[in-house]
Amino acid sequence: MTPDDGGQDVFLHSSVLQRAGVPDVQQGQKVNLEVRDGQRGRQAVELKS
Repeated sequence: MTPDDGGQDVFLHSSVLQRAGVPDVQQGQKVNLEVRDGQRGRQAVELKS
């Protein structure tokens, strides 16, 4: 996923979507995520409503 701030891409694992009850995200769809720096870069940890 590409953040609005133009920063480094964010990895969004399907398990984050599953926990939020969201089946999938379409290309270009905007979502509000809690992001943390992980071992391999920025990653989403929670989908916010």
